[in-house]
Amino acid sequence: MCRPALEDLPPSLWSEAFNWAVYLRNRLPDSALNGKSLFELFNNRLPSIKHLRPFSTLCIVHIPKEKHPAGSKLKLRGVDGKLVGYTGTPSMFYVYIPSQKKVDVF
Repeated sequence: MCRPALEDLPPSLWSEAFNWAVYLRNRLPDSALNGKSLFELFNNRLPSIKHLRPFSTLCIVHIPKEKHPAGSKLKLRGVDGKLVGYTGTPSMFYVYIPSQKKVDVF
């Protein structure tokens, strides 16, 4: 599951691909658990999957106003990135920014 996810990304992101695979695996039903997922067993509720997106989905990351340099009225307000993982909250993601060659939480 991890190797195909890194098809168009650098191999240095293998740990992000592995974390993404584990995140998904914990939300999938398992026959050994009578059709329940690990998330369901630990939290006593069904997992939400509305926030899930494919690995390396293109996205645009907004640059907050506080991080804009002075005199940046016409500068870019966002950078291109690729989604590489999920945090514990459904509204925050790990995003790889190819121009900066780093992974950050947004």
